[in-house]
Formats: sequence, structure tokens, C-alpha cells
Amino acid sequence: MRGHGPAWGTTLAILTGCLGPVASTAALPVAPAPTMAEASCPAGSTVDIIAHPDDDLLFQGATLVSDVAGGRCVRTVYVTAGGDDRPDWYWRAREAGVEAAYARLSGHANEWTTATAAVTGHAITQRTLVADPRISLLFLRLPDGGLDGQGLASTRGQSLKKLRDGSIGTIDTVVGGQSFTAAGLVDVLVALLRDFAPDAVHTLDFDGVDGDGDHSDHYAVAAFAAEAQARYSTPHSFVGFEGYGIAGLPENVVGPVLDQKRAAFLAYGQYDFLSCGVLSACGRRPEGAWLSREYTVAGSTPRPLPAPQPGAAPRSDSAGGS
Repeated sequence: MRGHGPAWGTTLAILTGCLGPVASTAALPVAPAPTMAEASCPAGSTVDIIAHPDDDLLFQGATLVSDVAGGRCVRTVYVTAGGDDRPDWYWRAREAGVEAAYARLSGHANEWTTATAAVTGHAITQRTLVADPRISLLFLRLPDGGLDGQGLASTRGQSLKKLRDGSIGTIDTVVGGQSFTAAGLVDVLVALLRDFAPDAVHTLDFDGVDGDGDHSDHYAVAAFAAEAQARYSTPHSFVGFEGYGIAGLPENVVGPVLDQKRAAFLAYGQYDFLSCGVLSACGRRPEGAWLSREYTVAGSTPRPLPAPQPGAAPRSDSAGGS
């Protein structure tokens, strides 16, 4: 709205790390990056490539509930900071919000390690859930381009839409002084996919048309994700999730999955003053409609069901009514 356990290889190197509760900004003792053994992924792995912190919770939250509950390794890549033309404290609060949401989904304490990953020459912040290193979040912190893609004053009108259509040659991070070209951004996404080796890649609407009412960043990120996954040769599914327009479609997320999706989003909402942190408030906002709906984009390739394990009860990878 308004983004397999790590196989640390040559494309991605962990440079620094610290450990602390999500709400704390104090420097704390250095902690090692999680090892492959600490984050093995027998149930499979998913990479979510998202525009803003909360897009995953709102538009693919039911699938996220299923993935986490099913024991899959989940890595979510947030391409923009989602700053909404506000001071840095706002996008930092949103990052804290998604950490709280994933901790709520996992049922573990909201405590994360923080490290800097070097990916094709770019330094990217990575957070890993202490109690379950199968869950990790990466923040590229590019500018929010605004609904129409014309960019915001605080970031000099830069946007992913302009980067995608060639109107600008580079885009700068909101902190850290890094620049990305369009090709360089795709290279980073490809490197992250190859390193994490997912069997499922999820993103936003890669089939939408700019100007139809959805957010420009949703479409731009989905387009970059589509290009990246096409260069990722490991067999995988690729699924796009529709955005703002689902509010007008029938409700299809129900029961316990809806409860869990709402609970995760409300945990996030406690950190985002422009959103809603209690269900009654969400009911008066678009989020209330989005939470009870989830639709995939035509042209998505669904994930095949895993082979049954001896003695295991049958399971489905459906999103529980979505």
C-alpha cells in the first residue's frame, strides 16, 4: 500500500549484524548470521517481492498465513521504503510494523537480528526472526513514487515508474546514498532469488495498467519482479496478487485464515499512524475490504503440491478460502 533458508553464497555476503527487539533502536551485541542448518526448508521456500511495507499483509496475507503455518521459509523483499513524503521516522516505523506482523504470524517473540547484505554492489538491510530464522525481511529503501508515479517532493520526483519507462536513468535510496539503474535493480532481485533458491516467487499485479487506480509502485515492482524471475532458472511458480481493485470483488478470505490475516495486519497498524491498528477503524477504511479478499493475477503459475510424506496427513497449499 500507499514489499529456503539463506544459502550464503558468492552473490550475497553478510557484512554486519546486531540483535535487538524490533521496537529498540539501541546498538546491541553482534550476532552471527543464521546458518543453513538453523533455517532448513523441507516444506519449501517463498520469496515475496513487494512495493511497500504492508502490501504483503493486505494483498497476499492469506497465502502468507498458509506459508508460515505450513513451515515454509519466507523471505520478503520490500523495494520501496513507503515513505509517503514524510520524515524518515515514518518509513522506519513501517519497517518495525512488518516485523511485528511477521512475529505475530509466527507466534514468536518480536525479536530480530539485523545485518547488512552485500548484493551485486549494493548494501541491503536484512532482518531475520531470532526464534525462527526461516523468516527474513529485506529492505531496499527506494522512494515511494506516489499513486500516479510522478514521485514525491522529498525524493525529487523519483519513482520506480519513471525508472521502468526510462524517464530517469537511476533512482536513489532514501538513506545510505545508493543508486540503482533499472537493470541494476533487476540484477539485485535475480541475485536474491538465486541465493535463497525459492520454489515460489510472489509479487503484486504484473498485468495491471498504469492509471487504473492502483498504485504505480505496485505495477513497477511487479514488472521488475517478473523480469527477475524469468532469469531465475530454478523451477518455481510465479504468482502475482491484485491490489486496490479487489475491494469491489466478492469476499473470499474467511474463518481462521481471515482472523490470522487481520491479526498480523493489526500488529503492523500499531506502528503506522496513517493506517489502522484496531479492527473497528479498519472497517471504515479500504484496508477492511482488502483484508477479507485475495485474488491472483491471470497468468500466474501456481505452486505444485508437495509430495506426501509417509504417515503425514494430506495438506493443501490453498490460502484457506482465498
